[in-house]
Amino acid sequence: MAVIPIQTLSAPEGAYRLLPSVKVPMRDGVNLSTDIYLPSGHGPFPIILVRTPYDKNTLRPNWVSKKTSPFVYDVESTPRTCSCTGPVEVYINAGYAVVTQDFRGVFESEGIFKYAKSERRDFEDTAKWLDAQSWSARRMGMWGCSYLGNAQVVGAVTDTLSLKAITPMAAAGAFSLKIHGGLADVVQPVEMT
Repeated sequence: MAVIPIQTLSAPEGAYRLLPSVKVPMRDGVNLSTDIYLPSGHGPFPIILVRTPYDKNTLRPNWVSKKTSPFVYDVESTPRTCSCTGPVEVYINAGYAVVTQDFRGVFESEGIFKYAKSERRDFEDTAKWLDAQSWSARRMGMWGCSYLGNAQVVGAVTDTLSLKAITPMAAAGAFSLKIHGGLADVVQPVEMT
């Protein structure tokens, strides 16, 4: 998969740089919008991947201009209350590249979002693309809670050799629920294809 040249933004004091809204190609031609935060230096860097259906732009630090995306909120009037915003800078400061990505069919990503239908393929294609980047150490962990945790469980059941760790918090949705008379029974892990 090709490396796509894009705009680079530098954080205050040059602590790290952001490659905003990189279009990562999937095997079916759909492009997923991806922010890539790179620490200072040339790498290679281990990666923390956060895949989300909730808008990757809410994970951006406050210094990022709303001009980088039609979906970035006005940082002057929109408080950053997402529980994920802190770890982005924590991981960067620890020497990790942090990659945040909108799921297929949501916000800046192309395609159509269908619950639990393309997460596995899209994760595999994203991991393969990340592994091919010159700044990648080909060692990846994933982070997040709720659906972001579900996405990690899906990644963990693939044959992706570069995925070394996951931290799925509140990821009960990673298991299929079968409803009987109003009661939910956990049946089996979902293979999200």
